[in-house]
Amino acid sequence: MARVRRRGQNISLAKDLQGQINKAVAKAVQQVAVEVTNGLAQAGPAWSGSFSSAWDVVIPGGAASPPRKEGSVYSYNKRNFPLSRYERVLNSKVGSDMIRFEITNSSPYAGIAIDEEEGLFFAIGTPIKPVIERGFRRKDGGGMQDFGLRPDIAIGYTREDPNASITAPKFWFQTYTRGGQLSFNVRRGVEIGFRL
Repeated sequence: MARVRRRGQNISLAKDLQGQINKAVAKAVQQVAVEVTNGLAQAGPAWSGSFSSAWDVVIPGGAASPPRKEGSVYSYNKRNFPLSRYERVLNSKVGSDMIRFEITNSSPYAGIAIDEEEGLFFAIGTPIKPVIERGFRRKDGGGMQDFGLRPDIAIGYTREDPNASITAPKFWFQTYTRGGQLSFNVRRGVEIGFRL
């Protein structure tokens, strides 16, 4: 704790210093939120745009925002992540061991879109991102489409037209989080945030 002696009084600067540190960290968290959510929106699948607009960086005890809009790949900015949200948490948790902010997607089919849950797939309209692969969904014994992961499409059939399309590479989320892009976006967000 820093103290300055003036006219016989001790003035504590610790609280003011902690507030300034928290403000700087909150700016970095806000910018990381922008960089990471834009990275996820660009890397992931987009058919209607609902999934790409449902990313959020949630404070402890908070809830994710619902999908924001459809029709395009969503572009996040600082307005999506109010600075006061992060400052409030940082200022209230002074002295605690760890503050965790959670990156989440509130889309009802988020688990399917990140290739971790099986689902049934139906093409409705034209995707807003280019199709990068076409193929066939497996069928059950009755000839109906069976549940599967998003990348479970087989290529090479010539008997019929493909019945499946994907707009993001297979296992794009795992590649994003473990392949270096997430780290790049976090580092970029911290660098920009601390410059502001």
